[in-house]
Amino acid sequence: MKTMIRRFAVLPALAAIVVVGFALAACGGGESSATSDVQDDVAEHVEDDVATDGDADGGQADVQEVEVVASDQFSYDPGEITVTAGQPVRLTLDNTAGVLLHDFTVEDLSAKDVLSEGAGHAMDADEDEAMDDAEMDAIEDEPADPAVHVAAEAGEIVNLEFTPTESGTYVFYCTVEGHRAAGMEGTITVVSE
Repeated sequence: MKTMIRRFAVLPALAAIVVVGFALAACGGGESSATSDVQDDVAEHVEDDVATDGDADGGQADVQEVEVVASDQFSYDPGEITVTAGQPVRLTLDNTAGVLLHDFTVEDLSAKDVLSEGAGHAMDADEDEAMDDAEMDAIEDEPADPAVHVAAEAGEIVNLEFTPTESGTYVFYCTVEGHRAAGMEGTITVVSE
């Protein structure tokens, strides 16, 4: 995220340099070698920033873009996802066609830099009903804070960013009551770099 902020802070300055360079070239009646060099350097720097999501020293890899569509038919599309360990993932959960709340949850996935936007909700419980002791016990047996989680209200598109740190195959599923039991789950495979 810091990389994106840094890039967006640098891009206006680069754009200003390009505009000034073009203005100087136009006013001078001809293109000087210095102006051409500045324009080439700026264009090359902008292309490098657009091509990678890494920091200035190239230490971070490209962001892996993944789009998952949640369906009111209690499924995800795609149902199988493959990402690379150590590379940031930007997962988009699309629930625009749905009339139900859906989420994307992975409990055991080892991840860092997790950033989630979207709806907050009580996982695996009917929010409109008071829970009895058995339901409370069942929830207490579940992980309190899944490693990776994002929820989308009906008609929403939300984003989840994370960097998986360990390879393996993990199950992702919808925690809304009854959705997983109806088949709303899939697999995410994290492969080594």
